[in-house]
This record gives sequence, structure tokens and C-alpha cells, in this order.
Amino acid sequence: MDALAASGYAKPIDDAFIWTDKIGRAMQMSGWWDENCLSREELEERDVDLDMRKALASIPDDVRHAALTDNQGAVVQALAARWVDGVWLPDTVDTVDEASWWRWAALAPEAKRLVELVQGTDDPLMDDVN
Repeated sequence: MDALAASGYAKPIDDAFIWTDKIGRAMQMSGWWDENCLSREELEERDVDLDMRKALASIPDDVRHAALTDNQGAVVQALAARWVDGVWLPDTVDTVDEASWWRWAALAPEAKRLVELVQGTDDPLMDDVN
């Protein structure tokens, strides 16, 4: 990292480094950054954060209870079955196919973030990636 910093590709900050725009093309070609030199990982984290904050605003009591008791499996199931297009469906909806384990696995980051938000262990609100 010291060599990258010396070449202008990274910038030292305290005990860490941040990438500079000089490395942008390589990061874009590798898929890590988008066309605006923004980290795809950070953009995804931001999208999850904003979506789960929206879910928190109208979270059903049973899902809140599951999150408070750190039952991430129940939170994942609730998200898969009832959080559809930014709206909680009634708990009587039975739309989750038992074979959709891949969907449950894909919702793990959302469930983790919703549990953090419900338990009050969240990071500051992320309004902007830049």
C-alpha cells in the first residue's frame, strides 16, 4: 500500500488508506467501482440501509419482536414473504416457497441491517455515498 500511495493511487489517512481517482479505471475494469468511480459495495450497502429504514418505519409487531430477540431467521422469512415492493404485506400472506432457500440467503444483509436498526445499534443515517 505504501508503494501505491507513493505513486498516487492511494492516500494515507491515519492508519489506513483510501483510493484516489487515479486508480479509478482499474477499479472500474475489475468491477469494484461503477462508471462514476463509486464503490459498488458501498452503493449496495446504502441501498440496503435505505430500504431497511423504510421497512422499519412500518414494521409489523411480530417482525419487530423477532428482530428484538435477534431471530434473524424469522426476519429473513418475513422479508421474503411479506416485504414486497417497499410495502409490508399482511401476515396472513403465504407466498414463500420452501424451495426458495436462495432468496432467504440473498436477504441476509437486509435482515442483518433491519435487526441492527430495530435494536438501535445502527450506524448514522447514510444519505450520500460521496
